[in-house]
Amino acid sequence: MISFTGISQDQVLEKPVTYKTKDIELYDALNELSEMVGYTFSYNADLIPANKTIKANFKNKELQLVLDNLLNDTTLSYQVVEKQIVIYKKNKLNNLAALHKEFKDSTYQITINGKVIDQITEEPLAYANVSILGKSIGTVTNEDGEFIFKVPVQYLPSNLAISFVGYKNAIIPISELSSNTNIIYLKQSTISLQEVVIRYVEPKSLIKEAVEKIPENYSTQDNIYTVFYREIIQRNDDYAAVSEAVLNVFKSPYTNYHNDHIRLLKSRKNIDYSIMDSIFFKLKGGLRASLYLDIIKNSISFIDLDKLYLYEYKMANIVKFDNGTAYEIEFEPLFFLKDESFRGNIYIDTETSAIKAVEFEIEPSAVSKMSQELVVKKNWRLKVKPVSAKYEVSYRLLDGVLHLNLVRGELDFKVNNRKRLFADDYKTIFEFAVNDIDTTNVDKFNRKEIINTEKVFIDQENEYDAAFWGEYNFIKPNEPLEEALVRIAKNLDKLGN
Repeated sequence: MISFTGISQDQVLEKPVTYKTKDIELYDALNELSEMVGYTFSYNADLIPANKTIKANFKNKELQLVLDNLLNDTTLSYQVVEKQIVIYKKNKLNNLAALHKEFKDSTYQITINGKVIDQITEEPLAYANVSILGKSIGTVTNEDGEFIFKVPVQYLPSNLAISFVGYKNAIIPISELSSNTNIIYLKQSTISLQEVVIRYVEPKSLIKEAVEKIPENYSTQDNIYTVFYREIIQRNDDYAAVSEAVLNVFKSPYTNYHNDHIRLLKSRKNIDYSIMDSIFFKLKGGLRASLYLDIIKNSISFIDLDKLYLYEYKMANIVKFDNGTAYEIEFEPLFFLKDESFRGNIYIDTETSAIKAVEFEIEPSAVSKMSQELVVKKNWRLKVKPVSAKYEVSYRLLDGVLHLNLVRGELDFKVNNRKRLFADDYKTIFEFAVNDIDTTNVDKFNRKEIINTEKVFIDQENEYDAAFWGEYNFIKPNEPLEEALVRIAKNLDKLGN
């Protein structure tokens, strides 16, 4: 039996709740309370014994008292942030609040380590957004759901926000996070009938409306982005080359066609020549591709109003996205298109009609013919056949308008050397993650500072250094990549000696 009286956010913990149940897990009880009160519970995985069986029989008791009884832990406290009830540890000796008291210098940075996982399956959530609520800085998780986030000490009173398509957001006070690794659960979300107006919406009409509203939904001024960029080449599952950089991007408004420019801040390169050997090939124009794949700025064919007739669009779902909901629209070409055969999914905000993210790939029949467009061969004996090319692009909200958040590409190839009997499997990956957005101190770059995005980025000459990134945020390498970076550095040292 469950009942609850509607109230304002400020009063939610004080209002009476009637809740009766028996022999269910604490996790399920919190979910039932969440559905009842309309607020999501956010907490670190190590705080709550989610599998513990509980009983409950409360009649007109304050929600805070109900939680105190269910959790049975006097060290826990609660904070209401937007539509979240954050459960956190008070007076925790190793939390980040202790660092806030110790370091008063506003230039000091603390580092948050974490892992974002599915609340039920405990599977990692790759490329989830991690940011400070309402602020310009952020990062994304790696393939293993892990992240390292460097935060200026003055932001410790703020809240960490974690989001992933199809999941409810998690919001956690930064000061209550552990100085050790934080395990953060996200809960998959289904859309209730009360949350959306049930009506048929023609998908192509939604895309037209999204394009027409670009001036309303996206930045209309010059901005400076700080970006972490990484290119990877793998040969038969071994990491063969890694190139990384921190960049500044001069981002022109989404309402004009001026070019965006890139300035290099720091970069490094690691190549294992014992793996690459003489069959080395390179990703062509990874930086140029990253800028081009900002689909709102460059209007790729599947959202180009003059080319929508080339594709079939279907309404696939309505999903949770950030703090709202989004239409998920599937698309595929109606027939073979030489340079524009894309299929994938577009996520359009149900309220603002803004395109929030796109996941797409080049059709297999088209990608196999695009070797010259995708790679640069060093050896004439090589025959490089593209097998797949997949991309994802997402945007995030800052001060009421959307900015580019992440561009990621993953390309697979078969590489045949005429001297060898069998082909090698190669994978190239590039990641372009916006970590900070400056909307005030915006000056155009000196012409001499601008790098040529047409050049092969991995030709940069730099060395591996574990402390290389300093104050800059970056995508944490997954464990095999981290091990490979160390291994490659040791191999290079041996070659140098």
